[in-house]
Amino acid sequence: MRIALLTSVFCASLLLTGCAVNASTGQQCTNGLAMSISPASATADHAQTAPANQVKFQATVSPTASPGCAVPNWVMTAAPTWTNPDPKNISIDSSSDTSANGVATCLGTTNGPVTLTASYTMPSEPMVTQTVTLTCK
Repeated sequence: MRIALLTSVFCASLLLTGCAVNASTGQQCTNGLAMSISPASATADHAQTAPANQVKFQATVSPTASPGCAVPNWVMTAAPTWTNPDPKNISIDSSSDTSANGVATCLGTTNGPVTLTASYTMPSEPMVTQTVTLTCK
């Protein structure tokens, strides 16, 4: 009885950490994360007042699994860290507050679309990144 219980706990912990095995193929299953951001591109007018000079980029993360393996079914709103190569013309919120995170404000006119990069990490998972573009007119 005790061995069965320990085996059950061990197997459950393997599933949670992404070390599961596909029962039909014997293949090692690898879990990870995917991030998506909406919208993928946007335009705002720096000459307008808020909110017309702003865009809210909404990031979500979801689990992934290697082919043939079960994918856990959840999606979570994320608060990534944003990298902005044009801080003179764009500011973007990287706070942990998901309602404010991703709010980009046009401060000036950009020379075409600017690529903003979001990076997100969960404990025991590799970092995921995603890019969006913002044009400020």
